[in-house]
Amino acid sequence: MELIDELGDIGQKQPIAITTDDGTTVEGHVAQSIYEPGQKLRLEISAGEDDGYQRYQVKADADEGDWSTPHVRGRQTGENDWTDLGTVEDLEVETGHRTNRGDMDVQGETDPDVEE
Repeated sequence: MELIDELGDIGQKQPIAITTDDGTTVEGHVAQSIYEPGQKLRLEISAGEDDGYQRYQVKADADEGDWSTPHVRGRQTGENDWTDLGTVEDLEVETGHRTNRGDMDVQGETDPDVEE
């Protein structure tokens, strides 16, 4: 799936804007990127707090090679619960800000789905 590969190629600290199927726009910088081809994709996005959200997460999973549609959720400032924001409809990645993948020692070490 082309969208999955594009999301998987996004590096940490890279500016990103995602539009969901209900028209919500998610903007921020990628704080963490986990991409295991054929298995799972997770992006943690740090956002400015002017829209009320401090963090977003994009996730998709593969089942026998078939990827689910990437799904977006957000956590509002001061809240512990995630809000469902829909599926990814459009993606804009600002190039030129990509962090060298060799410098991403955090990538793949922790899974944002795991409760601490």
